[in-house]
Amino acid sequence: MRSKQLTLAATLLFTTAFVHASQATVNVQNKCDQGQAYKIDTKGSSLSTLLPPRTSKSTKLNYGDRIKVGNSVLHTVAASSEGKTVLICTK
Repeated sequence: MRSKQLTLAATLLFTTAFVHASQATVNVQNKCDQGQAYKIDTKGSSLSTLLPPRTSKSTKLNYGDRIKVGNSVLHTVAASSEGKTVLICTK
């Protein structure tokens, strides 16, 4: 019984670490004087939002998620994305 409990605990720890390891926190920034619409495409869904002028928003995304403005992909999230700033407007 004790062996099964240890195996289950180890499996849960590994699964939790794997889930967190497949995410990155990305900072989306708008440097423009007007709001900028952008979209986050995830596996199976999409979220459209508006970032107010001269603001930024930190968000946790999964590897493979894409940040888009219009049809242009600005960034695809990967392990190297942790802490990265993605500019959605610079005018």
